Order: sequence, then structure tokens, then C-alpha cells
Amino acid sequence: TSVILDDEETEFMIRINENWEFEPSEINAKEGSSILITFVNELPADHDIKIGDSIEITVSRTETVELTITGTAPIQFYAPADIILGHTGMTGRILIN
Repeated sequence: TSVILDDEETEFMIRINENWEFEPSEINAKEGSSILITFVNELPADHDIKIGDSIEITVSRTETVELTITGTAPIQFYAPADIILGHTGMTGRILIN
């Protein structure tokens, strides 16, 4: 599922759903913009999430991250431990326009 960012929208909610997937798994952002992403964990266990090369968060129920989009390369987000356990839906990306 993708979410398109228009010129006015800078806030996103990404669910960690009961199927062990990010929903949506892709969002679009404009280069140079600042965005807020709120991860909402719908599962009973905490999830460690890595965003790009430098941001790591732990999501118990909700956690919000602010990012400034630089460059045009997609930014990956994923839950490293969940991927090791075989939950392949725990990956996503921010596409840059």
C-alpha cells in the first residue's frame, strides 16, 4: 500500500498490523521536506525499527519520528529482529519525489 504526499501533507501513520506487516509499506515524500511518521504497534510485543542508516527506535504502542528528507534515494525502514524470524512484511520505504 502506498500513500502519496501532496504539498500540504507531512504527517503519516504506519501501522504494525496483526499480520506482522507495515501498513502502508511505502510513503512518498518531497526532497527537502520535513515529515513526521508515527508508528502504531497493534501487536503485544515491542518492535525495534531501523530507519535509514542512523535512526533506531523501539515501538511499544506508538512512537513518532521527525525526518528531514535529503537526497533522492529511497529510505528503507525495517524491523531487523522480525525479518530474522521470518516476518518478511516488516520492511518498507520512503520514496522521494
